Amino acid sequence: MLGAGAEAMSMRGEQSPLLTISPPDDEAFRMWATVLARSSTSAEELQAALRRRDYPNVVVRDRVLTAESRATWYVYRDGRWAPPGSTTVAIDGEPAPGTDLTQRLHDSHARSLATLHRTADTLRRVIADNERLAAHPTHRDSAERRIIEGEQELAQTEAVIARLDEAARGAAHEPRSG
Repeated sequence: MLGAGAEAMSMRGEQSPLLTISPPDDEAFRMWATVLARSSTSAEELQAALRRRDYPNVVVRDRVLTAESRATWYVYRDGRWAPPGSTTVAIDGEPAPGTDLTQRLHDSHARSLATLHRTADTLRRVIADNERLAAHPTHRDSAERRIIEGEQELAQTEAVIARLDEAARGAAHEPRSG
C-alpha cells in the first residue's frame, strides 16, 4: 500500500524531490538529507531516517502544489527555519545549562566528521562490492550504474570532509575575543 507521500511523488513524476534545507550551510546535514531523500518515498520517511541519524528535532514538510511536476520538501534541522551559520540549540534558543557552547560546537563538528568518514568507508566497500558484481554478465549494467553513483557520492562526501577540515583549521587559528 502506498502512503500519501508516495502517491504524491508518483503523481509528480519519478524524480527525486527538490530539497529546501535549513540551515543551508550545515554541510553534514545537507549531505545526509540529500542522500537519504534519494531512497525516501515521502517527507515522513525522510524525517524518520534523519532522526535515526542524530537529528532528533528535524521536521520535513512536503509542499503540495498541484501544478508542480516535481515534489519539493522543506527540511528543517531544528524543527523550524534557522538562519545560515546557526548551530543546533535547544527549542528555547538557549544552550543547555552548564554546557560550553564552544565545546558543544567542537563535539558536534567531531561527530559530523566521524559520521562522514564512516560514510566514505561504507561507500568504498559498496563500490568494491559492485565492482565484483560487474564481473558477472547478469549484474553488469546495474552494478556499473551503482559504481558510478557510488563514486559520485564518495567524491561529494570527501569534498564535505575537506571543507569541514579546512573550517576547523581556520577556526583553530582565529584569535579569541573577550
